[in-house]
Amino acid sequence: KRLADTGGIDNLNKALGVLQDLSDGTIFKKSIQTLTTKIARDLVEIAESSLNKQDLNTALNALQQIPREVSFWPEVQDWIDIANAMSDTWSGEVIGYEAAIAQLKKMGPDRPLYAKAQNYIQQWSGDISYVRLLQDAQAKAADGSPQGLAIAIQQANQVPADSSQGKNAKQFISDWSSALSEQEDQPILSRADDLSLQGDPASLQAAIQEAQRIA
Repeated sequence: KRLADTGGIDNLNKALGVLQDLSDGTIFKKSIQTLTTKIARDLVEIAESSLNKQDLNTALNALQQIPREVSFWPEVQDWIDIANAMSDTWSGEVIGYEAAIAQLKKMGPDRPLYAKAQNYIQQWSGDISYVRLLQDAQAKAADGSPQGLAIAIQQANQVPADSSQGKNAKQFISDWSSALSEQEDQPILSRADDLSLQGDPASLQAAIQEAQRIA
């Protein structure tokens, strides 16, 4: 219990080892089962937290420490499948999402984490659409024209901020907005330069007023 309370994969694994060394005939059998289940659940939590950080090795390491004797072992097996599928999505590419979805579609409705797998499939299907939307936006912005940049920004704004592509969309919007603003501001700046050429106070003041139109 002291090892388990300390936490961490190594300590939890050591705690499991101590429990497994105890005799099957001990009067503490029920307590051993209860503590083993708690430790196993703690390892699942570590695995889930590691997956959120895109750390597949730590997640699989935690899950592989769980003894097969625990009552929810089928759930642990499902988590291993989910972890491997999830790692395919981290590339952010359509092919990775499609591979992950195909893997989880093999999980039948009789599995304990079937509902969670379906949620991931739905989420990743949405992510695929956002990846493709951003790819199309990039293609439109590639020519650098004001119209292309404006359409690209509009499309990127359709990507939810809390989606896996939200960060990419935000960066694209920032870059394309800067490029668009520069193009829109350049004619104003050119007129200001023309006005300043005479060099007299009135011309310079007019040039300043023209330049101040730039936000």
